[in-house]
Amino acid sequence: MAKRKDQELKDFLISARKRKSPKLTDAPIWAIQRAGKRMFNQTRQRNWRETHLARPYHNQQKKKKKCKKK
Repeated sequence: MAKRKDQELKDFLISARKRKSPKLTDAPIWAIQRAGKRMFNQTRQRNWRETHLARPYHNQQKKKKKCKKK
């Protein structure tokens, strides 16, 4: 994964992939895309590369920051 991602985000993304489907691995998304496997949005013709798995993580981080300020 990218160098600028911290370990907590990496662990969250791995667990999110495993929750999505048990047959997914903790391999990076680009490696699976290069293999030509469609993991997300398998039935639709949408842009399946955009997974948005990190959105819940970023929402959690925002809530934590709001709670700390109060």
